[in-house]
Amino acid sequence: MSNAIRASRNAREESLLIWRMAWPIVLGLVGHMGTAVVDIAMVGRLGKGALASVALAHLWCHSLVLLGRGILQGIDPIITQAHGAGNKQRVAFAFQECFAVALLVSLPLIGWHFLAGPGLGLLQQPESLISDAAEFSRILALGVLPMLLFNSMRQCVQGLGIMRPAAYTYLVIIVVNIFLNYGLMYGKWGLPELGALGCAWSTSICQFVQLALMAWLVRGTLKAYWVSPKKAWNWLGVGRVLRFGVPVGFQIGFEVWAFVTTGVFIGWLGETELAAHTVALNLASVSFMMALGVSQAATTRVGNLIGAGEKWAQAAWCAVFLSCLFMSFSAMAFYFFPESLARIYTHERDVLAIATILIPIAAAFQLFDGIQNV
Repeated sequence: MSNAIRASRNAREESLLIWRMAWPIVLGLVGHMGTAVVDIAMVGRLGKGALASVALAHLWCHSLVLLGRGILQGIDPIITQAHGAGNKQRVAFAFQECFAVALLVSLPLIGWHFLAGPGLGLLQQPESLISDAAEFSRILALGVLPMLLFNSMRQCVQGLGIMRPAAYTYLVIIVVNIFLNYGLMYGKWGLPELGALGCAWSTSICQFVQLALMAWLVRGTLKAYWVSPKKAWNWLGVGRVLRFGVPVGFQIGFEVWAFVTTGVFIGWLGETELAAHTVALNLASVSFMMALGVSQAATTRVGNLIGAGEKWAQAAWCAVFLSCLFMSFSAMAFYFFPESLARIYTHERDVLAIATILIPIAAAFQLFDGIQNV
């Protein structure tokens, strides 16, 4: 067999292997974004004012939440390489180091949520939206710690090649979120009628539910790798996670802050423009989950290969190829069907008119966004 044919076959097999690892992650991440789609679509039915205030709250909160989630990804190279090398004790210690980092990171993030009111005021956002956005943010603060603990658990088990529990958890949470949103927003089944704030309560409750469900699904893995915290605790280990995670967190943060800054500028134009911008940005975020899922699968695969002392370059390039493929499809959907996609969120004509212009623009950066992430 010629070297070219052998290389082609190896690349095909590697791509299929990465896809088998990636699809549960993609499904889970799309499910996670599905909760955001559901939130925005259901709040959009309350009017563009409600949609714009929720958008402001998300802009403020997510500007640091995603930084915190990125820092937790510092555990990826540690666990994947230790697992590839067969070092079970190092994996066990890394589990607890990641949970410790989640606890540390949660404190400033919770404080940030409570600064939404004065912060949005300093950014000169529409005064009519700030009060509701600030209250929305305070409610979301309740779910910060369980959200970070869930992500710690997810990162750890994915580093071991266990991809499906997170996907199943996200899919269950979509259903729970729909029912809680409907009940709390409209006062159904004896629940209080809270309007858009019901969406915030639903999100925070779902953070606790997904943590409990994920812990139950991976209980066997946690038990197998659990050691006494007194034995596992090590500030040097926590520092190692932060040394890897902080650069990753800031890379994600700078990208998020670019979109947040744009959202602030849009907020100066008015609530209609902000509502339309939110629709376009949410669609772009959903498509980005495809590339993010492939990148996380690539992290696990490449890390395992490095830990085992094997060649890893082909796996990395196969992941880049898969990302290009998926993001090309989303770019075409954004370009050719912008109005149909926008109608998922709203039927207000003025919002639709602007969103239909913005969504094809989002198509222009899909491919590049996917490649840089992988």
